[in-house]
Amino acid sequence: MKRRLGQLLRDYLSNSSIVSRLWQRLPHGIYIFNYHRIGNKFECPYARDVFSCSADAFEKQVEQIKSNFQVLNSQQLSAVLDGQHLSERYAMITFDDGYKDNFDTAFPILQKHQLPALFLIPTDFIDTDAIPWWDELSFILRNNIGKTLVTPASGEALHLTQDSIEHQIRIFTRQIKQIPEEESLAFMARLRDSHAGLCEQLRERHQELFVNWHDLQVMHSAGMDIGSHTRSHKILSKLPVLQQAEELQTSKQIIEEKLGASIVAVAYPVGSKHCYTSETKLLAQKAGYRLAFNNTSSINNLLSDRHDMNRICVIDDEVNKLKATTVFHAYLRKRK
Repeated sequence: MKRRLGQLLRDYLSNSSIVSRLWQRLPHGIYIFNYHRIGNKFECPYARDVFSCSADAFEKQVEQIKSNFQVLNSQQLSAVLDGQHLSERYAMITFDDGYKDNFDTAFPILQKHQLPALFLIPTDFIDTDAIPWWDELSFILRNNIGKTLVTPASGEALHLTQDSIEHQIRIFTRQIKQIPEEESLAFMARLRDSHAGLCEQLRERHQELFVNWHDLQVMHSAGMDIGSHTRSHKILSKLPVLQQAEELQTSKQIIEEKLGASIVAVAYPVGSKHCYTSETKLLAQKAGYRLAFNNTSSINNLLSDRHDMNRICVIDDEVNKLKATTVFHAYLRKRK
């Protein structure tokens, strides 16, 4: 009920003229805007729910962020937290997962507006033929329209149709996230075995999905930050402590060796509160990360845990919806 009321308030704000005035009067704080993919999701044969917005919408949002905040890189954010003084509204722009459109589409827009951003990458996806399970799943399901497949958790037989495929992909995705790690791995292994030809097509198309090390070097040399999104993008809370530590430490080492730079930031895969633990945060600190990000929509202040920084996840083209979500969380936090 509380979540529903919050959504109704955000919808009201996004359709009200007051949102622009409140946006310009946001309280001092640290506002971190998180993106994934940029582009036309309707042309994508892979997972579409990881698209944040179109290219045109991203540029409009960037212009609004630039005009209303001092936009920081990760070193500057760390210095603000060290200094214990919030003298204005600070913002940071981050990207998770390392998709190719981050380089082809988002990077030129950021350069045009002379803004830094932090790109957080799962190192196992870079210059390999590895495909994340959510893109693999979506690709297989889209190529099985007219057939019936059994869901991983409920065991329901779903007849895949063109009209319902997006909803049906969400059902499969949600159930895979809900079941234990070994069950989800077993389900995806069975799906691959029964669709070997489609999986081979996917591996051949890997380069159109993710950035490579050359792309990352170009972005880093141009002033963009690169950070870790672990090695494999597995949900850390589902892993034993030693494996969590390996995911955090090794990804950092790989990026530092490839780019010749110190890496200070990590984002927890998926980023919901159940996807990492207090022990995960300690492991991130021990690995040498000065900043670690979740995906909880809220703003940050000087009392925020720098290894549990909140981010506002962008999921819509409309600038007013971004403003409304930001305003909602800024004033909600202020009332606590």
